[in-house]
Parts: sequence; structure tokens; C-alpha cells
Amino acid sequence: MDFKEIQARKKPNTRSVPILLEPDLLVDFARLTRQHKIAEAFDEKSNKRDTAPEIQGRLDELQVEIEAETVTFVFRALRRKDYRKLIADHPPSDDDAEEGFDFNPETLGPELISRSAIDPEMTLAEVENLWDEWDDGTVTEIYSVALLVNKEVRDIPFVFGSYDATRSSERKSPTSPREESPTPSS
Repeated sequence: MDFKEIQARKKPNTRSVPILLEPDLLVDFARLTRQHKIAEAFDEKSNKRDTAPEIQGRLDELQVEIEAETVTFVFRALRRKDYRKLIADHPPSDDDAEEGFDFNPETLGPELISRSAIDPEMTLAEVENLWDEWDDGTVTEIYSVALLVNKEVRDIPFVFGSYDATRSSERKSPTSPREESPTPSS
């Protein structure tokens, strides 16, 4: 395979992050899960009508609601030169540099998100609104994935390489194997 073919086949990294639009649903789910475990234990020891199945039904409904209230943001890595220019366009403040950043996270974030997001596509103005109006945890999660997709180095799992699962797990030593002594040691 020549380089032109390799170049044509190389796809940019992509990453996604699910975001729950109604986070209180997780609180309800955790509460009901605890109640369900208690009800199962109670039902096992009690001669009364089982309560765990009713709670399980509510958990199932809540799971459907959680799925309906979850959106997935998908990001694609920028070309290296575009990413490097973006970093250069957002130099670190003195405080950022002291913390080890080579960019200003506050000014880079919205632009990196808007330029890396492929689903949903977002304008810079939309991302700036998200950046200012959404909670810090959610924004950090989205921003982290936008950073990751542009910086991540992906390892190829052994199954795709030359890994041979039938090989001995014995450690290979550069020295000769030990020979058995004809006389027992003390």
C-alpha cells in the first residue's frame, strides 16, 4: 500500500459523550435502586405481597425516561495544523502557565468545542451560551471530550497486532536456561 492510499484511508479520531439533560433522573434512579434492593430482601423474608416487582417496573420506566432525556455529543479531531493554530491563538494567562497549561482553557474551550463538534453541530455563539449557562460539571465533561479527541493517541489492542494467545506466558530471559544439577543442593 502506498502513502497516497494510506492518506486517503486515514480517518480522524472521533469521540462521543452522553449528556443527561435532566440530571435529577439519576438521583431518582439511585433512590429507587436502593429501595428495590431493600424490597427484594423484605419480600424474601415476608409472607406479604411482593413489593420489589412494582419498584422494578418504576425503574424500567425511569430507564426509558433517562434514555429519552440523554443526548450524545460527537466530536471529531481537527487537523493537526488547525489544532496547533487554535492552541497558539489562545495563549495561557500567567496563572494558566503556572498550572502547566500551554493554552488558556477559558478562551480555547468554546472555540475548540464548536470546531470539533459534529453532532450536533454548534456555532461559536451557541457554545459560548452553553459555556456560560450550563453547569460546570456538564461543560467540563463536554470540553474534556473535545480536548481528548484532538490529543488522544490510540493504542491498537493485541488482538489486532501480532499477539499470539497460544504463546507461553513464561518470561523470556536473555541468559541460558538453568540446568538441573546432578547433585541435590543443601
